[in-house]
Amino acid sequence: MPTFNMDSTDAPQIIEHINKNLNFTPSETKWIPFSARFVAGGITPKAKGALTIYEMANGDAIVKHEMIKQHGIKCGTFGACPSLEDRKFAVGGERAKRASLDEDERTSSKRSEAKLASHN
Repeated sequence: MPTFNMDSTDAPQIIEHINKNLNFTPSETKWIPFSARFVAGGITPKAKGALTIYEMANGDAIVKHEMIKQHGIKCGTFGACPSLEDRKFAVGGERAKRASLDEDERTSSKRSEAKLASHN
């Protein structure tokens, strides 16, 4: 049987820039369009949805906003709005529900909308 030597310089590599401890299990992370921010979503140990907005600054990820929702978050996208400049983040949850989240409203309603990256 022939043996193959793999040149690891040709393989994709993951380079860790920042390491953060989370109080939830992440299932989705997305860069927020046109910003130095990203959002992480997932599920807490008590089966609640967690959504955290981070901002990159001075080689660190700083928490800008945290939200807890009624149900766990499995996936999310900024592609649900017609313009990426609106930065509306739609999520899918543990109970197969969809919602657009409103950071400014900070409500637990199922159909709220927001500009996540507009938070300062």
